[in-house]
Amino acid sequence: MSDLLQVNWIDDSQAIGVFNDLKLKYTLLALQVSSIDKKRSGQNSARLSSKLDEENVSSLVMGLQHGDSIPFLVVRKITERGVSKYVVAGGNHRLEALIRCGCETLKAYCVECGDTEFLVLCQRLNLGNGKGVSEKDRITYAAAAIASGVAQNQKIAADMFRVGQKKLSDFLRLEQAEQKLIARVGRNVNVPMKVKLALAKIQSDEVHSAALDLARSKGLGSNAVSKVILDAIQSPTVVEQVDAIKKAQMVATCERTIASPHRRVFLSALGTLEKMLQKYSTLQSLDIIDDKSAVLKMVESVYSKLKAIAK
Repeated sequence: MSDLLQVNWIDDSQAIGVFNDLKLKYTLLALQVSSIDKKRSGQNSARLSSKLDEENVSSLVMGLQHGDSIPFLVVRKITERGVSKYVVAGGNHRLEALIRCGCETLKAYCVECGDTEFLVLCQRLNLGNGKGVSEKDRITYAAAAIASGVAQNQKIAADMFRVGQKKLSDFLRLEQAEQKLIARVGRNVNVPMKVKLALAKIQSDEVHSAALDLARSKGLGSNAVSKVILDAIQSPTVVEQVDAIKKAQMVATCERTIASPHRRVFLSALGTLEKMLQKYSTLQSLDIIDDKSAVLKMVESVYSKLKAIAK
């Protein structure tokens, strides 16, 4: 069965430039669309966090219908259980447009490369085509390049995928922290990044358990929780570390018992009162209080009421 549409194919100079940079061999082939593994092509490391751009595909369909030229796709041949298929490295949007136009054949550069080279190839091709590659994806590629040995260190990986070395370093630290957390509790835990990094520094399982309870409580924010953990593990013994964490959790629990829509205002007022009492002697010396005995009575009254609340 012939194609419903005559496609005007042209060379892709940008793709050829990438092949030359990576020293990859390639052959131009005419392929059946059915020979493309579409599912795997959609997960080809070209983009890990975004889908096809519908607007881009629609624009390509319109162009094909009007006789516009289209660059050759880039594919890699894979064989599994004796069956050969092709995975798209560059041109998923073009593939989708061709399918919608009823095309049954296509032309593509078939590149000879290994898994790690394919990962780099996909990323490089999609920097200029389709929707491009997000920073998040590029950081993931850089980490994969280090893990697979295609990049010898973080600087090389960061340069290869055009990401900041600090962002890559932070990603790797978080990844390592998450692996430690999974190894300890059997699954990933939904806590903020700072807390995960702090939990990864804990040596004792008992301390880790107490810290995890603190992280799951609602009394403290992620900055406060991570600070409590990092401060606690400076203590010399496990008992002291656990006590420090439990004390912080008890304080947070006590704060939550003040169940009022004016909680923050109330706590802020208490803080202001505490500062005023600390500076009471200074206020006296400045002679800004006319009736000191009346002020003392007010302070004693407030103190008595706060004491009653605490009980």
